[in-house]
Amino acid sequence: MAFVEVTLPVSRHKFFSYFATNTTDMAENFVPGYPFEIKEIRVHLSTVHISVVDFIGYASANQTTVLGSIGIYDTALFSYAINGSTDYIWRPSMTMFFNYNDTLHLSMSMEADNTYGLIIQGWSITA
Repeated sequence: MAFVEVTLPVSRHKFFSYFATNTTDMAENFVPGYPFEIKEIRVHLSTVHISVVDFIGYASANQTTVLGSIGIYDTALFSYAINGSTDYIWRPSMTMFFNYNDTLHLSMSMEADNTYGLIIQGWSITA
């Protein structure tokens, strides 16, 4: 048996940048409605958390039956203890393609009098 190289006709189509902000606990679901590639995810806090708080990101394949909770088709992307700083930027260490209707879930508990700004940047993908 020999391996045969197969290339997919995939190209970056359009750059996107989505922004969300709130003062309550973060529970953001990103579903752009098209295949996509993530460039980076950024979070900024108005003040430093006093206690250790985890900023968590995971992806749900659209095959999952339990949207919003960790299911069988979910993949952890990162978990970062965001104490002592107000900023965090996550960049995938490799190219990550997501299918149509895959969902990125981003969560973090918020302390009183704190506001988050969340930015998701990447490219839509065409075949």
